[in-house]
Amino acid sequence: MLGQEVDYCKPVWYWSDQFDLNIQFCGHIPVQAEVTLRGDLASNQFAAFFQSGETIEGVLTVNRAPDMGIGKRLVERRAKAQAAQLADADVSLRDILKQAG
Repeated sequence: MLGQEVDYCKPVWYWSDQFDLNIQFCGHIPVQAEVTLRGDLASNQFAAFFQSGETIEGVLTVNRAPDMGIGKRLVERRAKAQAAQLADADVSLRDILKQAG
């Protein structure tokens, strides 16, 4: 409105409950995405982060709703993170979000 460019990103978000699985997705998956897993696939409790370089473009969670709450904001802010940080459960996603500003 004021002739200024604004970087606005309101990514798509959807969810589905399938039997004992709560599946949520936000953002998009780039063709050449690097995928980083956090959690345990075998127990059906994990998050997958899709990145272009270090930029988080999308996030998929299975039975990890709290991770999606932060993951959505990471995608909206086009936050940058190293794959090792995202994979490490000892690194708080909130801390990664704080670094994104």
